[in-house]
Amino acid sequence: MEMIIKRKKSIIFTGLLAGFCLATYFYATPYLSILKLKISIDKEDFEAATEYIDFPSVRKSLKSQLRSSFTRKARRETIDTPFGALTVLAIKPVINIVIDSTIDSTVSPTGLKILLTQGKLGSTNQQSDSITKVQSNSKSASTVRLYYNNINNFILTSNFPNFKSPIKAYWKRYGITNWKLSSIELPNELIDNLTSF
Repeated sequence: MEMIIKRKKSIIFTGLLAGFCLATYFYATPYLSILKLKISIDKEDFEAATEYIDFPSVRKSLKSQLRSSFTRKARRETIDTPFGALTVLAIKPVINIVIDSTIDSTVSPTGLKILLTQGKLGSTNQQSDSITKVQSNSKSASTVRLYYNNINNFILTSNFPNFKSPIKAYWKRYGITNWKLSSIELPNELIDNLTSF
């Protein structure tokens, strides 16, 4: 009888321990995905890095923010001119080229690393210089915060001293344990710097 009780206790303990380990792993999955993305980028294994980025979704989130800011600024700058509306229409193709170029260079493993560690939207040509600068300039380093928004959404924020609000990287659960970067919210100062005429 005593042996049966001990056996039952052992089974219950093992079950509880297994449940705790499983819950801990489940909770840690977004942290692990972010860590794997960072390691992949540091190793320049961009093929592995792409597994953790939903490129179309990230592009869409940035494009809407940039387009809205560019359009608003263009209207504000040309409102008092005789051909204000026509001027906005005329520069719209140029705006689209600038937005597409910025997004192309930003929405890549290296570009996203620069954005989240330095707070910069830059061209591909500037990326290698930017990486060197961030290593030697401690003022450009970000303060990172990680937290759950809900069970299927996770947020990584990068706070920079020159921005009032952080860059927010939204991660979304794909399946049970897989997470991908799905959208990015930029601070107003960063968008304003890019869209200044």
